[in-house]
Amino acid sequence: MQIPWAIGAGALMGLTALLALSPLFDFRNRFVAALQDTWVFGIVASLTLLFFRLPVIASLAFANSDEAQMTAQAITLLHHPMPWRDFDGTTSGPLNTLILDLPALIGLTPSLHTTRLIGALLLLGSIAFFYLAMRCLWGEVTARISSLLPLSLICAATDGAYVQYASELLSIQLMAIALYILAVIATDPRKEARLAPLVLAGVALGSLPFAKLQSAPLGAFLVLSFAIVIQARYFPLGRTRLWLAFCSGLLLIPIAILSIVLLGGVFADFVRLYVIFPRAYLASNGGAFAGPSFFFASPPFAAFFSIAAGIGVAAISGFPPLVAALFNSRDLQRRVRLSAVFFFLMAAVAVYSIEAPKTPFFHYLLFLMLPVSGLLATFIGGFLRDKPADFPPRLLTVSSCVIAVLCTTPILAGSLLDNPYANGPHGFGAPRARVVSLLRLYI
Repeated sequence: MQIPWAIGAGALMGLTALLALSPLFDFRNRFVAALQDTWVFGIVASLTLLFFRLPVIASLAFANSDEAQMTAQAITLLHHPMPWRDFDGTTSGPLNTLILDLPALIGLTPSLHTTRLIGALLLLGSIAFFYLAMRCLWGEVTARISSLLPLSLICAATDGAYVQYASELLSIQLMAIALYILAVIATDPRKEARLAPLVLAGVALGSLPFAKLQSAPLGAFLVLSFAIVIQARYFPLGRTRLWLAFCSGLLLIPIAILSIVLLGGVFADFVRLYVIFPRAYLASNGGAFAGPSFFFASPPFAAFFSIAAGIGVAAISGFPPLVAALFNSRDLQRRVRLSAVFFFLMAAVAVYSIEAPKTPFFHYLLFLMLPVSGLLATFIGGFLRDKPADFPPRLLTVSSCVIAVLCTTPILAGSLLDNPYANGPHGFGAPRARVVSLLRLYI
């Protein structure tokens, strides 16, 4: 099982990397040129991620307590749907449970299989919206190349903290949606924002505290970013309706959930379990912060951070205009400066969200996937779009190829060589998890 799967996975990732670089080349053959299409890249990248996760989705081995709890809550919600009375996700809100019940819409009962599939789809959606955001900011080539880093991270991870359902995944998806809409309104040359995207962004950000309490600081940062963009880019006469649209979306989910809680008579339980208890939990974790070593203790993220930092340092040191962009007022260089500051601050807020509980769980590091990839896209985007007129095209192509290889090969090596889900008796065809069978007897 291991060798055929590794060959197929490696081939798909290689094809994805080639398609990411294909816009750099001028193909005369119509069929080959058609492969440069965005939809082709998106479909192949999606198949790559799902193929890498297929052994995990098909397996019921190595279930952790968080994943089992979330699945049990999803089954419970179908019969007893009142949050904080019928089920309590501690610092994970009811939306994290509700999304795991999507299979019930087509007649399927939530299980570890469907839970892991939904987790993979949420990660895929996060990378897709990140790609769309970077395409707005930097163009097609930069968006594709910068998306390879989070894609290879997700594909290569075999630790249970990353391949099983984590409560951060829905929050990351919601933030990716908001990031894309923020990029759209920040780069729209017409300065005429449509109301529907702002309502959607508000809904996504307003949902964050009820998806994962730990994501609230990142949500607050993105709300502040939207406020700055709306105030800076739009005329006073048009701001009122933009603010109304954004705030109405921002308040929709909190008002809906709090109304359900009040009507169900469990408001006191909500306050005790979701407001007071988390604060007491943070106070009881009196230990020191995890420190820098924690961020490099997980092999996939150690490679992720190292590659992003290496490419960023190389781009800055080897391409002086990127340094000048931090101090120049030209429009493109101003975009480089603002993008770098935005993603740096977002990464800093993510670090705070990771460190605040003082409980170093590796899946917290997923909060850094979007801001670190965004910083990488800023360096690549500034390099590709602000190059000198006499910059050799071949050198540009070679540089981009090197970046693509660096973004994929080191992270993927461990997954292809040793994936516990694709090898041994716990792979495909694993028996039904006993815990799920027992839960169904009592719910």
